[in-house]
Amino acid sequence: MDHEDNHTKRRKKYIVDDGVTEEMLDKFAEQLRIYLRAMYPGCPSNARRKIVRRARDRSHFGRLSEKASFLTTNFARHARTDYERLMRLHSLTREEARIVVSNEVMDIVDKWRKGAPVDHPGLEEIRGRFRNKRKIRQFDQNLIAEENTALAEWMRCWLNGNAATEPDIF
Repeated sequence: MDHEDNHTKRRKKYIVDDGVTEEMLDKFAEQLRIYLRAMYPGCPSNARRKIVRRARDRSHFGRLSEKASFLTTNFARHARTDYERLMRLHSLTREEARIVVSNEVMDIVDKWRKGAPVDHPGLEEIRGRFRNKRKIRQFDQNLIAEENTALAEWMRCWLNGNAATEPDIF
């Protein structure tokens, strides 16, 4: 069985198991691209492309902030540190290797995040609005998609220098 068949199977399983549509996965990948550009401005563009491609290939879907953090941290660990070499050449377990490179990974991710609008009032307003909704509808895929759309649209405006005007998406 070739790679494409495994990819298709994995994607179909995710869609069936979680009620996430193919359209939602494609839209998520585009939103993730925007999110990474805004929230990890120091991350090299080729690294951002690889992170988005991996998310698409692995059918990642969820809250942008959580998935972006997970994917970016994993990418930094595997691609920018000696994590793999420590396991391969020094017979460290995954957990041991993670401990060894953890400070380096944090430094890389912190560097990539410099200049991000982390505490921007417009972003905080969107987060607050959805925080209350998530208390009631915690695992609602449609709510997650709605929140991701709001964040990506705000970030698109911020990247274009129009963050003062929140997009009218509600």
